[in-house]
Amino acid sequence: MSSTNSEIRNSLLVECISDFVWEMDLIENKVYVSAAWKEFLGYDNDLYFSFDFWHSIIHPDDLKAVIKSII
Repeated sequence: MSSTNSEIRNSLLVECISDFVWEMDLIENKVYVSAAWKEFLGYDNDLYFSFDFWHSIIHPDDLKAVIKSII
């Protein structure tokens, strides 16, 4: 299966489930989050999540642990 087909399949899967799914692409400065995740937090499903935006919504008390878990 080509990379594009795989990406499309994964995108459709993530949008059709009710779980909170997210994936971070540090090279492209993008954070992909599921529709369920955005809905739970009250964000429009069309909202683009950059790493900077994602970073800005993390509670300050949690930030150090979150960054440490990524790196």
